[in-house]
Amino acid sequence: MTFLPIVVRELQVAARRRSTFQLRFLSATGATLLGGFFLMASLLPGALAATGRGLFVALTAVSLGMALISGAILTADCLSREKREGTLGLLFLTDLNGWDVVAGKFVALALVPFQALLAVFPVVAMSVFLGGVTFAEFWRVLLVVVFALFVSLAAGMWVSSRVTDDRHAVGASLLWMAGLVAVPYLIGNVPELISQNAAWSVVRAAGPIGLYAQAMEARRATGWDPFWAGASIQLLMGVGFLGMANWRVTRAWRVVEETGASEARATARWVPGFWRRLMERQRARLRGEGNLAWLGWQGIGMRKAAWWTVGATGVAAVGSFAMAMSRQPFAGESLVGTSITTGFWVLKLLVAVHVVYFLHEIRRNGMLELLLVTPVSGNRMWSGHIAAARGIFLWPFVVLALLELGFGMGVKLAKGGDWPSMAMMVFAGGLPAVISVAVNGLDCFAIAYHASRWALHYDRPGKALLRTVLWVVVLPVLLCSYGRFLIDLLVIARVSGDLTRFRDLARSSFLPKPTEVPRRPPRLGR
Repeated sequence: MTFLPIVVRELQVAARRRSTFQLRFLSATGATLLGGFFLMASLLPGALAATGRGLFVALTAVSLGMALISGAILTADCLSREKREGTLGLLFLTDLNGWDVVAGKFVALALVPFQALLAVFPVVAMSVFLGGVTFAEFWRVLLVVVFALFVSLAAGMWVSSRVTDDRHAVGASLLWMAGLVAVPYLIGNVPELISQNAAWSVVRAAGPIGLYAQAMEARRATGWDPFWAGASIQLLMGVGFLGMANWRVTRAWRVVEETGASEARATARWVPGFWRRLMERQRARLRGEGNLAWLGWQGIGMRKAAWWTVGATGVAAVGSFAMAMSRQPFAGESLVGTSITTGFWVLKLLVAVHVVYFLHEIRRNGMLELLLVTPVSGNRMWSGHIAAARGIFLWPFVVLALLELGFGMGVKLAKGGDWPSMAMMVFAGGLPAVISVAVNGLDCFAIAYHASRWALHYDRPGKALLRTVLWVVVLPVLLCSYGRFLIDLLVIARVSGDLTRFRDLARSSFLPKPTEVPRRPPRLGR
């Protein structure tokens, strides 16, 4: 028997996919263009070392971010799709075991992002020759990125072994990765600010962001090194996630949760009367918006994920503000800002996940095709789809915006200073928060528009999600920070014209994609 036969089969399938080579080519092209820009900047007098450091930080930060979200895009639906389609049980009718299935899926799905990282790493190595970066820092940071990719893919695999619905799988994977990133960073930073105990740096290094910061610091000649302790913890976490996925998939493949079962259990629980009345009014309003509004708002998993994000962000922000502000006001301000920024990023990723996977789900189960035979107009379909997304994410976004405004002004009041008036102090704290809320709101609209357009174009939802994350989330932040609102406006203006033909786009999604035109057979001679 072939060693790990699922690995061999999945690698052969991945080698025939065009996306395997496209992503590697795009990663190398983007890194090369960015490296050329920094090389031209290095020609300025005295800018060589700063240019090398800037290139190193830019490329490794983007690589780390993409490695962290790759689990939600690639592995979060690999096992759940097999359970949903009923094909996972067929594998266990043979002499395969859980490790064969888990290892096969993991290796095949890890091949694409790992090849993309291998295409970027040579350009990152240029920063060492430009100056400002040592060889030790280079290898440590590359190890951090590879470990982050390993943990992200393993966590997505574990989540995929536990759920059946694709939207729930991707959303839960994003929440788990946000927790693995933010919780060790906050737990390790706040006590260290108060007690100045360096032992908490090991806890901070247990997360990818803390380990990345440790990799950029100078190494101590003696004493306990937090970097290798954190790297060992992350390696053990990845192996643990794969082990739990193996344990779960060998026992839970026989049970396929019926559609709506989780919602029925949730609605059977006791809820307050005011909340029940609020939900009834929301349902009545969405029924008036159209069928897509009603269908998009039905699943409770994404609503719970959005409110879990808001709750975790509020707890982290309040705890950081209360514990760190009295001792280290400037560091406390950065911790509060990091907590709220992370909450906004997770919420924006959840918007992309909901839009892409909802359209893919109703196309897969035939509901979209049924809607197309009705006389409902394309504008009404599109407005209903946006109304459902607005009903899920509007109030969580409003709460995060209030947290941003409140803590923006609260930090200024706690720090004090020589201000001409209290109104000027409040204005100085509230204006940056208002700008941040406005830009994040435009990001949400641009993500919803772009994801809706390309979810109807691609057969695989992961491609639409990856395209949205790259072109609307990652690259605008990397290139122009808060100036990305201009890119958001361009995306909305460009895509809104296509989405006015929502009915035509939905109909074209059922048509076969154009393929290569076969060549004319040679004419036979006389």
